[in-house]
Amino acid sequence: MTFFVQDLSFGYGSDPVFSGVGFELPPGCVCGVLGVNGAGKSTLLKCLIRILTPSCGEVHLNGRDLRRMPRRQLSRHVAYVPQSSGAQLLSVFDTVLLGRKPYITWAPSRKDLAMVEKILVTMHLDHLALRPAGSLSGGELQKVTIARALAQEPELLLMDEPTSSLDLKNQMAVMDRMSEVVASQGLTAVVSMHDLNLAFRHADYFLLLNNGTMEAFCSRDEVTPEMIRKVYGLPVALERVRGHTVVVPLDSHQATVAMGPSLVKAG
Repeated sequence: MTFFVQDLSFGYGSDPVFSGVGFELPPGCVCGVLGVNGAGKSTLLKCLIRILTPSCGEVHLNGRDLRRMPRRQLSRHVAYVPQSSGAQLLSVFDTVLLGRKPYITWAPSRKDLAMVEKILVTMHLDHLALRPAGSLSGGELQKVTIARALAQEPELLLMDEPTSSLDLKNQMAVMDRMSEVVASQGLTAVVSMHDLNLAFRHADYFLLLNNGTMEAFCSRDEVTPEMIRKVYGLPVALERVRGHTVVVPLDSHQATVAMGPSLVKAG
């Protein structure tokens, strides 16, 4: 049971955004989509969820062609967390309940309500259930948005820069919880990210976009400083600090004297 993308391309008229993107992911993993601003990270996610229509390519989830799946059925298999969720006027409980829309025909069932209660506990939001979502902090609100996506009971979770407006503590809280849920529920998550260090901490796989093409798709342990240099135009070293890989930007002198093809140091 896998998520499979082959030869996916998209452009606006004669202006290509990306082409030839292909990768395969198993359940229970997180894939970080990385690249400079304008590389097409958000556009790729929107093509995967069919907000945008790719010019060519295949997208399959557990053997099902997502391009031809009816919208309501698609929402039962794939959930999307955008960069901004807009104004939040409902309570936390009702906001998460919106995620059950693909299953509700007239009124929420007991199963729908029980599912929301369970997810609020999973995301450590149960104590905020009756609070207006708009009154929450940025980190809490982002967890509510993820909880709403989880209420869809998806197999595939797409997240567009979920930590872009959060401070360091809330970045860690959101990504830690997301990683735990993905692993425990056997989901597949594709997450666009700006922070390389956050990606090394939470992503099992890296998809690197560069100048409209896929520079690399590999596991976290296979990422090299040269890959990062090609994508970001900046020499880096990868160092191990307390069991985690940390990206260290190098100045011109450091880049000249750095030895070894991998520039990976144990700390």
